[in-house]
Amino acid sequence: MFGLLNLNKPSGRTSRDVVNRVQRLVRPAKVGHAGTLDPLASGVLVVCLGPATRLVPILHELPKVYRGTFRWGCASESDDVESDVTQLTDAPQLTAPALESVLPEFLGTIEQVPPSFSAVKIGGRRAYKLARAGNEVRPPPRRVEIHRLELLELDADMFRLEIECGTGTYVRSLGRDIAVRLGSGAVMTELTRVSIGPFDLADSVPVDRLGSLADIDESAVPPLAAINDWPRCEVDASGLELLRNGRPVPAHGSAEEGTRVAIVAGEGGLVAIGEQRGDEVHPKQVFITVRGAERNRA
Repeated sequence: MFGLLNLNKPSGRTSRDVVNRVQRLVRPAKVGHAGTLDPLASGVLVVCLGPATRLVPILHELPKVYRGTFRWGCASESDDVESDVTQLTDAPQLTAPALESVLPEFLGTIEQVPPSFSAVKIGGRRAYKLARAGNEVRPPPRRVEIHRLELLELDADMFRLEIECGTGTYVRSLGRDIAVRLGSGAVMTELTRVSIGPFDLADSVPVDRLGSLADIDESAVPPLAAINDWPRCEVDASGLELLRNGRPVPAHGSAEEGTRVAIVAGEGGLVAIGEQRGDEVHPKQVFITVRGAERNRA
């Protein structure tokens, strides 16, 4: 089994819950996911099957789009409603012009302090475990990429944003910092991941629809979907034999030196990931088995 699942994780479940559900259906094949969603969050969770788990680092590189709802005029240690919420006194009224005026300050590469209740490691231990044990937790700032910010809605006590960002971004902390910039505070009440790269919520499969291996087979998409915009190098039977032995294959394209290339065979099945070097593509990850590329489809 070699494929990807674009799943719609419901709020109230952990990403690990979803992976475990899939794992029970496809065992002994490996299962992994690209990009954890907190229990409060819903939306796109890409689950990798079999050798496709080796694509997780590549999936992490893809931009993500979220829609987050924030209650302003308050604060919490988790930056959401999953921990005790404190109402702030004398918090100013937020206005749409004021919010929109500061959004550009949060675009590009910014430094962000993750919440105390987060999965970041401090001294080898998860921050949320330290916080739950009663320790004072101050995660160090980290650099994240914010590509796009849009105010979708604002009313008497909440605002809603659409955010396109890179991996590692804490959306709840972004909402907090935007409100703090305006002299207030905010906690996230809802979060939906709308997309990861080409994987869109509109095309996702509800987790509860997966009840059998046949459901997995029907829902899975080819791994090539994750890197469909990469340069491609097509190989024949002789090229497959070279790849099985870890040897480079002739380049059939004009990719720039050092570019990552999707090596495909047959009807576009992904058999390896390589790197363009001169007139050859050198394999970096090989997915084919001794029986050939035809087995590497979901």
